[in-house]
Amino acid sequence: MREPEAGGRPPMPGQIAEEGIAEKPASADAPARSLEPAGPRDYLVPACAAGLAILWSVAADHTMLSLALITICGVGITVCIFAFFVVALALRGGLRDLGGAAKALLVACLLLALAPTLVSNRDLRMLNALVMGASCILEYLLLSGCAEDVALSLGGCLRAVSFFFTEQFSNTAQLRLLSRGSSGKGRLRSSLLGLLVALAILMVAVPLLFSADPVFADLFGRILGWLDDGLFAWGMRAARFALAFVAGSGMLLGLLHGHGRSVGRLEPHSPRRASASSVGTMLAALDLVYLLFVGVQFVYLFGGASSPAMFGGYAGYARSGFFQLAAVAGINIVVVLASVWVSRDAERFRPVVALQLVLLASIVVMLASAALRMSLYVGAYGLTILRLLTFVGMVGILSLVVYATVWLLRPEFPIFRWAIATLLCIWVAFMLSGPAARVADFNVDGFLAGRVQEMDVYYLGDLSADAIPALERLAARSPEYAVEARMQVRSLRAGVDASGWQERSVAEMLELQKLEG
Repeated sequence: MREPEAGGRPPMPGQIAEEGIAEKPASADAPARSLEPAGPRDYLVPACAAGLAILWSVAADHTMLSLALITICGVGITVCIFAFFVVALALRGGLRDLGGAAKALLVACLLLALAPTLVSNRDLRMLNALVMGASCILEYLLLSGCAEDVALSLGGCLRAVSFFFTEQFSNTAQLRLLSRGSSGKGRLRSSLLGLLVALAILMVAVPLLFSADPVFADLFGRILGWLDDGLFAWGMRAARFALAFVAGSGMLLGLLHGHGRSVGRLEPHSPRRASASSVGTMLAALDLVYLLFVGVQFVYLFGGASSPAMFGGYAGYARSGFFQLAAVAGINIVVVLASVWVSRDAERFRPVVALQLVLLASIVVMLASAALRMSLYVGAYGLTILRLLTFVGMVGILSLVVYATVWLLRPEFPIFRWAIATLLCIWVAFMLSGPAARVADFNVDGFLAGRVQEMDVYYLGDLSADAIPALERLAARSPEYAVEARMQVRSLRAGVDASGWQERSVAEMLELQKLEG
């Protein structure tokens, strides 16, 4: 660990000498965890954690488990994540001493948190929750002081999960220390006394405010309406607040004191490397099969030749198999990366590298075949979220193929960092484009133009309120589906009206405002 320079301040959490990490294993890098002396900002942690816990409890109040807030909610999860990062940055002194990769990942986390307010579809929100959760966990590790070259590696990403959950409950001793004043008096007791005095004053002042402003009286009356809820509801709220307070305090304390600096490189592990002959034999067998498949694609799919095996003719042949091909392409990119990893630190053999490049080339042909088949199918039967996700997955696999090729030719290429950045950019662009609305627009416009043969109005209704504009356009211009489209619009608007503010997206808020108008 870098020592403080003479006459200067000690390094901030983000400042760790890369050469020290490269020279020392994790055991030497990890300082012994002890109770740090409380500083001025430490006493802000309980107040900030309490505020975040109240915000989280209010946002998740309509759900039995807080996990539902992450997976299905809209503006509720957006507000909570934005609030946490604002508090975290304020406690650590802003973006000072934060590396470029950490700043870029922070922007990605905020955009991922913003996505649920722009997308109402629950399936997409759940998928986005997985990406958002992993990104936020990694960003927390970076904000807590872990070096970028350690965090942005396969081992670092795996250890980030353990660090994230450990920090939530490993700093309770420090939290108890903060509850006492510097002179030994109970700080918590003093705070409770001040709260009781404030309540006594409000008991006199609030009725006067009610009589002075009826709007304030109505708003405050809705808040006090919570008091009518049962004992079970208040027990759930108390448990949720307590859990969120402890977890939030632990995370903020870990961030403030730079506990991420204790996360070093993984101890070098030297399993038995796979021999070049075993890797080469496996790749040769795979390449032989895939080269035969590639030849079939160029002759029959791209070339347009016919075959008795084409049940349903060329149209049926070309409109099938896209999901399977995308899956095989994904498996093969994993095989290529694994074949490089199991033979790492060994002498590179050109025949093995050539076989790996052949496998990568076959993946490109498979992706092209899957994309063509999918395009023909979508043109005839319309677009769905699953089919759109397949296109996005193929773009992600293609980017990994490019990086794997560069990695094979230049082993020093930081493929893991580039892969994370590219895949995050693809997903963020996909989510912020409004996928459900794009699917509904494509199907309705294609049907009205005569390109799409079939129209599944009920599927459009299942997409979410994002599909309301497209359904209204269909109802206005297609007498055949006018009744079904209007029924779906009414059903979607009724669902928006019945939902809480935490679940709504921007589109749903606009629809609700339109209904109230």
